[in-house]
Amino acid sequence: MMNEHELEDWICRNWDSTPWSYGTLVGRQLTMKHGRCDILAVLDVPTVIELKAVEIKEKHIGQVLRYRFDLICILKAILQNSICDYKMHLADRNIYEEILPFVEEIFQVRPTIANYSKAGAALVGRNIDNKTLAAAISASIAIHIWRPSQKGIELESMRMRDQWDTDWPTEHYQSWMSRLQHASFESCKNSYLAKQSASLSGIFGVDARLTEDSVSVELDDKKDQGA
Repeated sequence: MMNEHELEDWICRNWDSTPWSYGTLVGRQLTMKHGRCDILAVLDVPTVIELKAVEIKEKHIGQVLRYRFDLICILKAILQNSICDYKMHLADRNIYEEILPFVEEIFQVRPTIANYSKAGAALVGRNIDNKTLAAAISASIAIHIWRPSQKGIELESMRMRDQWDTDWPTEHYQSWMSRLQHASFESCKNSYLAKQSASLSGIFGVDARLTEDSVSVELDDKKDQGA
């Protein structure tokens, strides 16, 4: 079975055979503030790609999110022409000098990107369970599963499986739907009553409080005493 270094080598050598072939491979093994990201690429947005030779775990989600945060901070600092902040974020000048050429290449590859506060993240692993996949998707992390093949490896993009809808009993959906409908109704009702109360107070110069069944208007004692 491939180790992470071999997996990284294969992906970089066969970039045109990966799901990211439409983008540009910028660099690999780049030191960020919170570690080294395996691959940096420009896809729809600048993206960090973290590789695992084993099953993807929840701790790997936190790892790639930290790298994405680092990339956002770096791109933001450059966008704001704040090189001092940029150097400080990278912790020391050695890191700054290492990553600067790759960041400059990002700007050359996609100079029309207006908002560099956006960055992407992807995780590649041998497998993933539904719970971890749900966490990754909710964090906007692209998940790819690699499998050995005659050509080397195959990469499959993962989404929430159709069985998700059938794994959960129908009564659970009905229970949640009932709760959400009730909460939505209560929220709308309270918002309406608050707006109407504020409107009456402004019109009559009194302290007006709406109840669910009627409108009660109470004189403002302080105002009367002042008058």
